[in-house]
Amino acid sequence: MLAIALELARTRPAYESTATKFFEHFIAIPHAINGICGEIGMWHDQDQFYYDVIRHADGSPPMHLRVASFVGLVPMFGVLALPADVDTKFPDFRRRVHWYIKYRLTPPGHTPLLTEPGPGGARLLSILDRPKLEAVPRRMLDPAEFLSPHGLRSLSKRDKSEPFTLDGNTVEYEPAESGSRSTAATPTGGARCGSR
Repeated sequence: MLAIALELARTRPAYESTATKFFEHFIAIPHAINGICGEIGMWHDQDQFYYDVIRHADGSPPMHLRVASFVGLVPMFGVLALPADVDTKFPDFRRRVHWYIKYRLTPPGHTPLLTEPGPGGARLLSILDRPKLEAVPRRMLDPAEFLSPHGLRSLSKRDKSEPFTLDGNTVEYEPAESGSRSTAATPTGGARCGSR
């Protein structure tokens, strides 16, 4: 939506304010995903990967569900190369972005890669910072994890030898699908979800 708003602003300057709104929304997403002000985020430092987070109704501390699934790859989808002419073509947008970076971005470590222009002067707006942009693709392109001869698996092959277990439920890797088995009897049986 930000890219569309900037394109429309080339001929209709009123869309610069719309672009600013979508920029602010874009910034809010990595803050939530990566954790804000000490809150647990989806990023797991030790594993260098994104996981779902479970929050308990009883108020006990939230925890990562360390199932290496496609969930950890989805944050890479949120990326936009801002053209080199953004600063000159859209002065109101530039002014608002610089104000937002200076006064609203906290903590600074979650700032998108906006400060260093790349080849041709474009700047990267990304949910992932540089270390994460390097870590996640390493796992995605590893044949022992996500990369298969037929595309990307939705569940890492690593889970075949290291299945995730929580409260007696296990998520195991199975070629072409994945299974969820419980050591305890459940009225609905094991849940199943697709994987390659």
